[in-house]
Amino acid sequence: MISEDGVTSDSEKKRKRKRKRKCAMNHGELKMIAYHQKHSTFIDTSTKELVTLGKTYFNNLNHTYTSSVQHSVDEIHLASFCSDCEFICKQPIILHSHSSKYDDIFNRVVTNSNDAAHIFQFSNQFYIIPAQSTFIMSDFKVLPNLLKGFSYDVIVMDPPWENKSVKRSKKYSHLPEYDLKKIPMQHLLSPDGIIVVWVTNKQKYLEFVRDVLFKHWDVELVAHWHWVKLTTCGEYVTEFSSTHKKPYEPLLIGRRKQSAVDIPRERIFCSLPCSIHSRKPTLDEILRPYVRNTALCLELFARSLIPGWTSWGNEKNIHNYFILKGKQCEEDNVPSVGVKCYNG
Repeated sequence: MISEDGVTSDSEKKRKRKRKRKCAMNHGELKMIAYHQKHSTFIDTSTKELVTLGKTYFNNLNHTYTSSVQHSVDEIHLASFCSDCEFICKQPIILHSHSSKYDDIFNRVVTNSNDAAHIFQFSNQFYIIPAQSTFIMSDFKVLPNLLKGFSYDVIVMDPPWENKSVKRSKKYSHLPEYDLKKIPMQHLLSPDGIIVVWVTNKQKYLEFVRDVLFKHWDVELVAHWHWVKLTTCGEYVTEFSSTHKKPYEPLLIGRRKQSAVDIPRERIFCSLPCSIHSRKPTLDEILRPYVRNTALCLELFARSLIPGWTSWGNEKNIHNYFILKGKQCEEDNVPSVGVKCYNG
């Protein structure tokens, strides 16, 4: 409304902006539409092929499986316990015995070198650490020191990109994209290594990874894949042509410029999305054909553990890995149901 002195109030200005916003799409939305038009045919056609193959496979099974157990995952933010700790690198911990109790696991490398899972107790909770896996829970700024001297053949990262849904839900804190340039990728990535970056459908971040981050790390873009999210009936979780939210998420793959690693340029894989916010499917089996059997693998901004991998998460972003409740262990990762690739 307009006051006596003729000045428009802040609330009236906001209403006018909202009304005006409904009349046209902004630059980012127009770019998103163009992106969808470019990739939609391959994604939609390949997804339908995979769903058809999947239904045929499961219909031909000689048995069916039903469960009366209602599974639930209580999301425990393990990192919330370290909110007041000092971010100083500490001596690594090697898990030897079958079960153990620790009082200080932050800002240090914790490794289960056994060929079996390890149970350890922390803050009155029991956690299962997969075989031959390593995890690091620390602040972002001490990561280079904790990983100093290591070189990895596969690096997967799912940065906490800033977006409106994250701000509204407050599920995790976001990280300014230019802070990612501080990751010493030149030292972490082996000569034949590949770097896989999960990106939202926001074109700003796709362009940043492709045109800024990869160039800064001296890697070249070699593949542009998509994860397609389906329901149990094989349908898209959201309307495929929706301008608001797409049923797929892209990931960009780069490699050292001198590397000879051959990866399909375009590929999709499908799965049911996890009910826990922002969880992605594990890429271990999907990437395995393109790397050597003894490849060292690292996941940055990890939200769960993978056997044989090193996983790092910052103090705001990492959740519990596997939490043991009596005899029941819940695993967050959902296996992919199929893949479709295109070599171009």
